[in-house]
Amino acid sequence: MKTRSILAAGLLLAIATSSSPASAAEAGNGAEEFSLSLLHPRTYPTYHHRHRRANNGSTYFRIGAFNPTGEELGNGLALGLEFAGGASGRLEFGFAVDYYRNSVEDPQSVFSGEDEFGHPIQVIEQGDSYTSNHVPLLFTGRYFLPVLSETAFNPYLSGGLGYGIVWTVEEHDGNISRDLYGGFAWQFGGGAGLHLSDTVSVVGELRYAHNVVSQRERSGDKIYITRVDLSGASAWVGLRFGL
Repeated sequence: MKTRSILAAGLLLAIATSSSPASAAEAGNGAEEFSLSLLHPRTYPTYHHRHRRANNGSTYFRIGAFNPTGEELGNGLALGLEFAGGASGRLEFGFAVDYYRNSVEDPQSVFSGEDEFGHPIQVIEQGDSYTSNHVPLLFTGRYFLPVLSETAFNPYLSGGLGYGIVWTVEEHDGNISRDLYGGFAWQFGGGAGLHLSDTVSVVGELRYAHNVVSQRERSGDKIYITRVDLSGASAWVGLRFGL
């Protein structure tokens, strides 16, 4: 009986000893798999600023309102076209052609009075009209700010430098006169774009434009210089196509 007990105990010990390496290996494999699962990189959805890489080119179409402070002109229409390309992740350079049109018109004036004999009379004077057409040709630059860079809303600063051409049409008492001016032009401002898709954005801008143009005329031995100040603030909205 005692011998059988000893043999049974030895058999159980042998079974336990032979199964322990496998159990340890399985435990080791489980630990290894667990540790690897902890170190395995997980994938999360991310939103990247669309201007972190150089783009292949963009086209801007804009429409706005403009009221120069240097002339007695009313609010006018502004149109803009710009072609730009990315030089770096947030920097963009381009060329812009803008068009500003401002005009002022005075209605006909009726004056009532008496002639030298005391008879009532009316004098009608035809109103004057003056229209200014301004086209600045500018090399432009734009810097997209890192603020809100992880969203579809992209604010930026912009500026431009170039030459402005102005032609005016003036009508007085039925007579029409036209003049041509030119001069140095620059602008600066800021805006923001809201991405509608990967290639289309809605943009809005506020800018100040400095446009002082002049005309030189010679009369006899004298030279007369006429200057026209079309500087002022403008507000724009438009679309941007491309990346």
